[in-house]
Amino acid sequence: PLMKRAGFRPHVAGAIEPSASIGGMFLPPVMGAGGFLMAELTETSYAYIMMIAIFPALLYFFSVFCMIHFEAKKQGIKGIDDDEFPHWKEVLKKQWYYSLPLIIITILMVIGKSPGMAAFWSALSCIVVSWVRQDREVSFRDRLIFVPVTILFIMIVFLGYIELPFQTLFGFKIQFFVTLSATIWCLLVSAFRKDILMDLKGIWEAILTGANNTLIIGATLGVIGIIVGTISLTGIGLKFSDIIISLASGNLLAAIFLVALASLVLGMGVPVTAAYLITAVLAVPPLMEMGVPLLCAHMIVYWFSQDSNITPPVCVAAYAGAAIAGSDPWKTGWTSFKFAKLLYVMPILFAFTPAILFQPHTANVKVPTLADDLPFASVLSVEVKEGGTIVAGDTVVKIMVGDEIIDIKAERGGNVTEVKTFAGGMVNPGETIIEAVDPATGWQTISSFWSAFLGTIAFSATTMMFWFRRTTIPEWLLLAVGTIFLYWPTLVTDGIGLVMVGLVIFMQIAKNKKEFGTAIAPT
Repeated sequence: PLMKRAGFRPHVAGAIEPSASIGGMFLPPVMGAGGFLMAELTETSYAYIMMIAIFPALLYFFSVFCMIHFEAKKQGIKGIDDDEFPHWKEVLKKQWYYSLPLIIITILMVIGKSPGMAAFWSALSCIVVSWVRQDREVSFRDRLIFVPVTILFIMIVFLGYIELPFQTLFGFKIQFFVTLSATIWCLLVSAFRKDILMDLKGIWEAILTGANNTLIIGATLGVIGIIVGTISLTGIGLKFSDIIISLASGNLLAAIFLVALASLVLGMGVPVTAAYLITAVLAVPPLMEMGVPLLCAHMIVYWFSQDSNITPPVCVAAYAGAAIAGSDPWKTGWTSFKFAKLLYVMPILFAFTPAILFQPHTANVKVPTLADDLPFASVLSVEVKEGGTIVAGDTVVKIMVGDEIIDIKAERGGNVTEVKTFAGGMVNPGETIIEAVDPATGWQTISSFWSAFLGTIAFSATTMMFWFRRTTIPEWLLLAVGTIFLYWPTLVTDGIGLVMVGLVIFMQIAKNKKEFGTAIAPT
């Protein structure tokens, strides 16, 4: 309603909300259940998952912001007057403590505490936050009730870093007694303070709500477990991998589009967690077979698992937004798809520029297609060892096909992690014989971030067909090609992309000055 009052058309207002909301599944510290599942499936700490997910998530929100900005400028929307809202500094000054649960869960996850421990202390902090009353000044006596729980939280943070003369008491770890003490204190305060928002009744209702939500998640995961088991036992997963690789003909971009399509179909009307698990079992193996690092493959699938929420025909979140905005559901669905288009771009970046996730490029060496379609070849020699390095263009393995000796050369340099063949052995066409990685340097990571940032601005303008004014067809084509160059993280491609985008900006400013006498067209 507020967006409609600001001037946005109903279907646009209804589309902005779901497009922005799905970004919460990508943004740490709480990435939904899917983030914890990814950590489990990849055997990676959740703290590391959070670290690599931060920049792509922020970039997604930035893209939605840019598209909303361009839409507002295109429609001449000025927004709500500033005096109708409190200043953000004033809000932060008076209500900063509402961010404490998120800060606490982040701290505990980063220092290595279990997800259960982090969630528990975050829940306790929600109770503590409810003790603050906004309708009156907090007295010194009021502040005293915060002291014990604050001391106990500091203890739980630093207990792992200090040596105590004893680590257990009555057979239990010290952390148990610290957590128990904090819980008892919170319950006592909630029981005897009558002027707080969350009393014992409120805590009990929160526990029941949490238990009900857990049952729903547990039931979902139980059913998914049956599906995953069936896929594994019947060999459907292997067959699906073969189908993806065969249809893509070895082209990684085509494989990503096929994974996106599969995710859209498998995720229709299915909870996000279930969609991620099903698609991960089927789609991660073929992506890894084509050289995508493990975490990048899972992140690709995780992002694609959100697409059914905002992509017609089954875009449940968009339909909910349409109901609130009172707009056409179909029109709202396609508009939400437009605003959330970066959802389909980021997985491509994960595959081709893994440095954006702090991941190395794979430099695996495979057996090429053999002459006369022979099914195997014999290995004459292996020129590299595990732990060594390979250089692009160097011969790493020599094989014999009939009477012909073939040198297999490395297409990319890197560090050898595993040698999967030996002299005198047999190899098949397409088989990976050397596994190697090319670690991302600091410069590559920074370049990937910068290119993605610039590309996202240009991509948003291309999607909305607007920058300083509506784009003409030639301008749009220049923007589209410039966006592609900007997304590829090299100095040359970034330079070409900036020239193309700069040319569009120059032409639009020149037109505005000629028509309106100013660089920015009046709204």
